[in-house]
Amino acid sequence: MNIQPERLVELNNLTIRFGANAQSGNATVDHVDFHLDKGEFVALVGESGSGKSLLAHALSGILSPAAEMKSDRFHFSGVDLSDPKSNKWHGIRGREIGVVFQNPRAALSPVRKVGKQIADVIAEHRFLRKQALKEAVLEALAAVRIPDPALRVDAYPHELSGGMCQRIMMAIALAGDPALLIADEATTGLDTTTQAAIVSLLRQQAEARHMACLFISHDLALAKDFAHRIIVMHAGQIVEEASVDRLFTSPRHPYSAALTKATPANAATVSELSGIPGGIPDLRRSVPACRFAGRCEFADTQCWTERPELAGPPDALVACWRPLS
Repeated sequence: MNIQPERLVELNNLTIRFGANAQSGNATVDHVDFHLDKGEFVALVGESGSGKSLLAHALSGILSPAAEMKSDRFHFSGVDLSDPKSNKWHGIRGREIGVVFQNPRAALSPVRKVGKQIADVIAEHRFLRKQALKEAVLEALAAVRIPDPALRVDAYPHELSGGMCQRIMMAIALAGDPALLIADEATTGLDTTTQAAIVSLLRQQAEARHMACLFISHDLALAKDFAHRIIVMHAGQIVEEASVDRLFTSPRHPYSAALTKATPANAATVSELSGIPGGIPDLRRSVPACRFAGRCEFADTQCWTERPELAGPPDALVACWRPLS
């Protein structure tokens, strides 16, 4: 008997605009459909400027007040969160949804001991005090494999390495025992060995807690090692959604295919690597309906005038008028 997965996050037709574009013009996140099941590992990939972090901010309820967000459906564990100012976020942000940011030294307070910063979250969401709180902080440090937790608890961020600071950020994100962990470029700026260790730790913690995880990265090689499913985003639009094996063996969107060709781990030699022509379009100007059209060798008039919908079998969804076979 097949057991259907339990839906944790469901977004339909999510659109985010800023400033002069708030009432009209180009959306920074454009008609996005997104879902995540309990215990599922999903990678969201794309170049810098694709809108990945903005989508993460919407999911975690930390959008800038300057943003205007609209959606047909925005549910987390059955709770309607379509209003970013709703009081419902107070019991979810930080407790049910934890976030690991890409620059831990900027995210951590430089003037407070790391143990105090973890304790703040535990006290807020788990209501522990005194000795129970101290023990929970040490357990949080041990869970992310911080050596000698009793010594590190009194350290300041500047006394720790970049990798250790990222583990502190993970401890803070996990302190509320969330149902969803969002890792937003959590390995950026770390050396290759430390990146692998952080990804391994993320997966181990997600599996141990039966926690869903959204892993945001521009590095397809890391996404390949981590995720069950990969979502490809370009200029605010989701262009492909597929299983890891399918995306790497037979990508259907030209942008996805270009990303895999530009991934060192997917090439036997340097000569097999190739860059992607052009760049992310300037959303302050007129852009094609398919925002990859200006960089795509297969684009025609329809690509410039009609936005393709994400369609296809569940393990190979693509938004393209001329998908690759």
